[in-house]
Amino acid sequence: MRTLSPPLWATAPKAALLLLLALPVHALDVTPLRFARPIAIDALHIWQGLCSPGESDAPHCLNIDYAVVHRRADGTTDHDTATYPLDPLFVERVAADFGGFAPVALREADTALETMGLLEDDELRPVVERCRKEIQRTLHYRVQPHVRLTLPVEHRVSQLADHFFAKARRELVITSGTRSPEEQATAMYLKLILRSDLRRLYRKWEAAQEIKRAYSAGWTKRLRRPQIIAAMADVIRAQMKEGIYVSPHLKAGAVDIRSRSWRAGTKAAFQRAAASFSGLRLLREEKTPPHFHLEILDTDPTEEPQRR
Repeated sequence: MRTLSPPLWATAPKAALLLLLALPVHALDVTPLRFARPIAIDALHIWQGLCSPGESDAPHCLNIDYAVVHRRADGTTDHDTATYPLDPLFVERVAADFGGFAPVALREADTALETMGLLEDDELRPVVERCRKEIQRTLHYRVQPHVRLTLPVEHRVSQLADHFFAKARRELVITSGTRSPEEQATAMYLKLILRSDLRRLYRKWEAAQEIKRAYSAGWTKRLRRPQIIAAMADVIRAQMKEGIYVSPHLKAGAVDIRSRSWRAGTKAAFQRAAASFSGLRLLREEKTPPHFHLEILDTDPTEEPQRR
């Protein structure tokens, strides 16, 4: 069986362990949540250790380490780590520590479990499958592997997903989030190949036209696709330096939500769900591919959005 290496602190010298013990014990804070105001949540490491007696029939259990940057009640920023056994109480423990931000922490864990290849291990597969099933039962949204979301944006999406699921019993699938200039150029290149109407898609029409000119010039010069996209990305990058963003995706405040296979009633339920939150702006549905474009206008992770 493949052995997973323990975290660094599990094998640290005694002096290092004493230093860790001298850190503040956040579990004793007066706040009911251990991480009431997280700024960043990262699933760092999954490691294998011995199970506690009666915890499992298997000789080894999995544990997950989180790194959390969070803001205290007095406004100061703190860095902390948290370790959780991936047992039947994992979701409960995360919910107790993170509160409304628990979906983000759970999705981080699910992504780590999926990408580490643990399903290939016969002894660990039942533990991983059970844990992922429980996480996915709790979450009402999925983020495609290539998509990047900031914590406050994902927090807002998770709240919308919970509300939408309660109304329509459907989960949200996030197909696009924060984009680099190259990623935005690629998206626009594909739209231009499909002859999409940029005037309808982009409110910053002049900026879109400038990017389109780089696309057209590349075709005139018979450049290859990577060269054309690079030229378009250069234009986007120059625009951003001047404070011009052809798409909200460049500012980490927008997501695309798949609407393929949604019927009219489901789409209407989603539009009502989005309209019920302040700080969210839902643009009309795009058809290629079918998705709704959602802008998150309020991205302060320490403030809860207001329901209308």
